[in-house]
This record gives sequence, structure tokens and C-alpha cells, in this order.
Amino acid sequence: MQVRRMPRAEAGASVPHTASTPASGTCLDVTEMSTADNARLQIRSCTGTADQQFHLPV
Repeated sequence: MQVRRMPRAEAGASVPHTASTPASGTCLDVTEMSTADNARLQIRSCTGTADQQFHLPV
């Protein structure tokens, strides 16, 4: 599993990250694009959509 910083963030902004396995082209994905606490995750093909981007605490 690899966590990668997405390139499109402004200075001082929270930066989205993706969690992926490059060899298989799969990413962690939030089911049904939920924003609720304790939302379920699934492994899917990487698409770069918002449900595959996570904001990690610094």
C-alpha cells in the first residue's frame, strides 16, 4: 500500500492523499461517496475521484 499526495493544493490548504497499490492499480475507496464517520471502505480501480482522496492529520 502506498499513500501519495495529490498535486493540486494551495499553500496552507489541506492536501488530499490517495492510498493505492500501484502494481495492481487499486485504491482505497469510500463506499457510496459517504462523508459519515465510520464509513465503509472498499478496494477498487483507481479513478482519482473524490471518494478516493483522504485528508490526513498532520
